[in-house]
Amino acid sequence: MKKKYTIFAISMAVALVLGGEVQSINDSVEAQELQYTVKNVKQTEDFNPTKYANEIENFVKQQNPVSIKSLFSTIALKEKADFEKYGEANAAQVKMLWGSYVFFDFGFVKDSKIIEAIKNNPSVYTKFKKTVNINGTGAFLPGTGSPESISIKNNEDGSNIDSYAYYTPHNPDITKNADKTVVMHGGFRGGYEAGNDTPEIRTFYDKGYNILCVDNRATSLSGGDYVTFGQYESDDVQAWINHYLKDKPDQKIVLYGGSMGASTVMSVLAKNYSSNIKGIIENCGFANIRNELGYVYTMAAIGKNELKDLTGTDFAEDFSVTPMNLQKMMEIINNYYIKPKANVDIDGNLPAQGITNAIMPKLFIHGESDLVVPFKDNGQYLATLGDTNNNYKFFVPKAGHGEAQTIDGNGYDKAISDYLNLIFK
Repeated sequence: MKKKYTIFAISMAVALVLGGEVQSINDSVEAQELQYTVKNVKQTEDFNPTKYANEIENFVKQQNPVSIKSLFSTIALKEKADFEKYGEANAAQVKMLWGSYVFFDFGFVKDSKIIEAIKNNPSVYTKFKKTVNINGTGAFLPGTGSPESISIKNNEDGSNIDSYAYYTPHNPDITKNADKTVVMHGGFRGGYEAGNDTPEIRTFYDKGYNILCVDNRATSLSGGDYVTFGQYESDDVQAWINHYLKDKPDQKIVLYGGSMGASTVMSVLAKNYSSNIKGIIENCGFANIRNELGYVYTMAAIGKNELKDLTGTDFAEDFSVTPMNLQKMMEIINNYYIKPKANVDIDGNLPAQGITNAIMPKLFIHGESDLVVPFKDNGQYLATLGDTNNNYKFFVPKAGHGEAQTIDGNGYDKAISDYLNLIFK
């Protein structure tokens, strides 16, 4: 069962998307595939893809799922009814727009109905959290205060949102690093309200560093309607650093992020970052949003049997999620959901830009057996960018996603210690 849950979380675990308008989808779906669900159906209503994409979104948002299977059963019934409404000629577009929104809801939407359904099944949610590296324990480090908020401009849509963070002062028994702060950002769908006393964060607390954990937008306490895979989360981190330095202008800062959090802190360095930032530790982050989303889509297509067991839905038949449809589906997700809804540029390449542009030593951590963020296309690739003489690596052969510390704790701690001693010497 572990394989099934892992593929499920991978298959949907970082969800995909972009934005624009697709003229025709029929040519990318095999005719035989459609015959299973649509045959000789007459069109009773004109079909407008953009209008229908919004109709799908509104329908899903109205659901109150008690389980994953009940949610997808409701979706399947709605889709079947829409075949009757819009006819066989539009069946391919109906399928792919549904498939696109399923991934968009899972990956980007704040109040995701798929995530809600997962949370309603504790055993599935536990496995999901492990797969995407959500490590909250419910406990907080000594001295951690209540969450603080600041109002920041949300560049996603020009509004203002409240962004939350947790500050932990250095261990009072260790004063040598009192002038240094680790600014941290969590991974996909994670939030620090679940606690910050984890081995990952303890590594820095036990060395005497101050810690500022910036919470995820559209996930826990922070505002925002969409997860943006680092594009706007990096604005949140940047705003908190500027706010923090008003009272502590002499603090030296190192950025740390895991998974999506790693891509977020790398993206900070693609922007106008503070000179107080002396280094970055990125742990299993992705270099480019489009590539990561495409990988997730491919895993969903390959893992269709596991997905069917968990959701009761055949993703290939019902949503046209097949390897051959990768490029077409990515464009549909982008054109109808990601760009127009979340205003995310999945080709912005911010993480890779940040590594290339920033003049400072960098530490790259990655498990070589990572099945969520592939090692060669991300950790290994990122380490080849920018000033490679200042790029330091800790790659663990048998570690999966976020498992470098678990598999080789001593090596992990040494890599962190050596790097911190280097940048703060």
